[in-house]
Amino acid sequence: MKWIRLVLNIVVYLATFYAAMIIHDRVYIKFDAYKDMLDRNGPMWMITVLTTSYVLLLGVFWFKRFFFKSEGLFRMCRFQPISRSAVGWLTVTGILCAVFFVSLIQISFLKSNFPALNEYVEIFMGDSFVITLLGAVVFGVLYEETLFRGLILNELRRTGMPLVAAMIIHALVYAYFQPSLPISCIAFFLAIMYTLIYNRLQSIWATIYTAAIVNSLIFTLRKLGAYDMIAKWNDIALIAIALLSIAGIISILAILYRSDKQVQITRTEVPV
Repeated sequence: MKWIRLVLNIVVYLATFYAAMIIHDRVYIKFDAYKDMLDRNGPMWMITVLTTSYVLLLGVFWFKRFFFKSEGLFRMCRFQPISRSAVGWLTVTGILCAVFFVSLIQISFLKSNFPALNEYVEIFMGDSFVITLLGAVVFGVLYEETLFRGLILNELRRTGMPLVAAMIIHALVYAYFQPSLPISCIAFFLAIMYTLIYNRLQSIWATIYTAAIVNSLIFTLRKLGAYDMIAKWNDIALIAIALLSIAGIISILAILYRSDKQVQITRTEVPV
């Protein structure tokens, strides 16, 4: 029974996303002003679709809470405060992730053989950088972390599935929804890292904050022209920076897990 419930819940969660896309294509896109803005700013799609999907998710949880006395969306995802020390470590982690990504995509072999890595960044660069940040940093991050870490990962864990198995399965699902294979590979390992952070700090705010730092730096560096400067560095330097960034991320995760003091979390339910 628990496996049937697992599948049904995940199907419903994903269905809200597809329903939002249908609403977008059949309703929003018919407005000329919106269509014009979308043509000039691709991230508008994320803002409208993900906002609609989030509202639908809230509706699903309201229905479950009203009729089945299930817990609310925010409680299930664990929208709980995190300590200042944790914020500090997560800030550094986000910076290191962004440095790793930017260095990686400028390595000549990867740049020439996997153009999708740089194209992924360009997709988000429209006329308005504010819309880029809203789509990729605010709406995109909030929705992805809620859906994949807060809901799908927790649904897998509630079946009694071991953390490692749930982490890998949900990372594969997360990777599947990425726009290209190279980005899917990076997304898979990001999902593993976010899961480790989420499991340790027991708050979805931890992964939302980290992902927001990562995305904001990736697109801000592109906006400031830093990519062109970094592209001039030799591959040895870029590889060294990427490897040092990974080492730094692993070290921070080790520090978080070895800490004797668990981050203080106020466990109060926030109803939907």
